[in-house]
Amino acid sequence: DGDTVASGDYRGVLRLTRRVSGSCLPVVVGRGGPINSAVWNTDGSVVYTAGYDGHIRAWSATGQPLDGWRAHHSPIKSLAWSTAHGGLVVAGSADGTLSAWRVEPGTEGDGGGGHQHTEVWRAERPDQVLVNSVAVADGAGLVVSASRDLHLRRWEATTGELVERLPRVHRKSVKAVAVSPDGNRMVSGAYDGLAVAWERRAAPGPD
Repeated sequence: DGDTVASGDYRGVLRLTRRVSGSCLPVVVGRGGPINSAVWNTDGSVVYTAGYDGHIRAWSATGQPLDGWRAHHSPIKSLAWSTAHGGLVVAGSADGTLSAWRVEPGTEGDGGGGHQHTEVWRAERPDQVLVNSVAVADGAGLVVSASRDLHLRRWEATTGELVERLPRVHRKSVKAVAVSPDGNRMVSGAYDGLAVAWERRAAPGPD
């Protein structure tokens, strides 16, 4: 509903802050280490966090733990939410891979036991270049990743198949990426201090 902001810090603490009232509920994640990323599902009933221990954790909107699982054996750098397969959490990791997990939220009343997760795909990369950021264009059915090798890549959200590797325009590791819902516009930011706007244009038709 847009009323709650989720944030995670280097101490591994998740905070849920009410936008209107400003009230904040601190939630101690435990021994998972620093939180690198947090993302809500579509209806705002579950927030997912991930960080240095390679785990994804699911929390209710009031901060109750619902689920947790190891998704990678290296730190997870970024999470994104996709509506593909009825709801996917997409993770990008320092091990150079992306993974996508179908999730079915449980409820606070069942102690989190109703929350289910299943791996749908894993995009393995032989070069194992660190993935810094992932974003989703639901309208185009795409996942976009930004990596230390200076490239942006576009992947099929349903299968994890590589669609396109974009040319390098940054001089240092690409740290962040955002994409429009239709997949036609992107913005990337890198350690070179540049923010680059991308626009995908339709190929010209025949004369």
